[in-house]
Amino acid sequence: MPNPVQWSYSAKPLPANQYELHLVAKIPKGWHIYSQSNTSAPGPTRFEFFRHPADVRGFLNKAEFMQLMERKDSLSVFIRGTVTYIACNEKNCLPPKTDSFQVELK
Repeated sequence: MPNPVQWSYSAKPLPANQYELHLVAKIPKGWHIYSQSNTSAPGPTRFEFFRHPADVRGFLNKAEFMQLMERKDSLSVFIRGTVTYIACNEKNCLPPKTDSFQVELK
């Protein structure tokens, strides 16, 4: 199956050892993904953070999700997790896809 949605991940440092985690989905024309708050079929986009648990309507062209994080000390730390989403066009939906991600908090 083709994978039309491309994800990118980054972390923006903030004061007081906090970070904005940015998880961005680039969605090609003719496709969409569902929001985190979608309650009907085929299901929501879900994020699972392995170190810090965290949990939108539909998106076209681009979807950007942000999660605030706080680092407890000055050491670099890696935030690892997964994103599960369903990409659809006007004719059909692809099966759910899970991608792993890793973002370093420096």
